[in-house]
Amino acid sequence: MHILTRGCFRYNQVMRQIRLYGDPVLRKRAEPVAPSGELDDLIEEMFETLRESEGLGLAAPQVGISKRLAVIHFGLISEGGERIAMLNPSIIEKGEEQTRNEGCLSFPGLRLDVNRASWVIFEFLDPQGNRHRYRAHGLAARAVQHEIDHLNGILFIDYLPEAESKSVLEEWEKLQHKRKA
Repeated sequence: MHILTRGCFRYNQVMRQIRLYGDPVLRKRAEPVAPSGELDDLIEEMFETLRESEGLGLAAPQVGISKRLAVIHFGLISEGGERIAMLNPSIIEKGEEQTRNEGCLSFPGLRLDVNRASWVIFEFLDPQGNRHRYRAHGLAARAVQHEIDHLNGILFIDYLPEAESKSVLEEWEKLQHKRKA
């Protein structure tokens, strides 16, 4: 198990367009991805998009790529945290559920109370093919679960009862329509 430490990174100033609710790529189960140096530019662009969007995590489907790749900047969650790129991540163990408020870059302006595990142990490959296992608590655990959900075609709105989900989506779509006008 690894301790999260501060990581070094560069910004290449290329942002990707974040896909919003309604884009079919957000509902597809993403395909496994093989470690490769060819992912380096995409990963950096995802981190830049994450930084510019002031988010904590971003999954490849959110930028239109149906691959099991997600990035999380733990430094935005806790002092001394690093940023990680996770290929084919999976949750190994989780426990102690809690309900907390969270947002999603694919639903700008929407915040929901979502019930998730308060801690998780998760595994992933890094872009060089090395396997990692981390334990995350609190907001970090929430971010990991949220991004892995994206890779499975699950959105945070799916945690609401159907009637409430429909009502929230109607209000969110009205808000988006006003923003465009």
